[in-house]
Amino acid sequence: MLLSAARAEGSLVPSIKYVLVPNRRPPSREGHLFTDTTEALIDAVSAWLTEQHL
Repeated sequence: MLLSAARAEGSLVPSIKYVLVPNRRPPSREGHLFTDTTEALIDAVSAWLTEQHL
């Protein structure tokens, strides 16, 4: 639902890219902290920033 809203006409989001960050742990509240996936998260954000020329 959030992804759809971000892509909708009139959205304030200039660009969005859905990236699945692999995580070996089962879903949990702690999974939102990116404890074991920090490097993959940094790579994904860095790549998006580069694509945006930021």
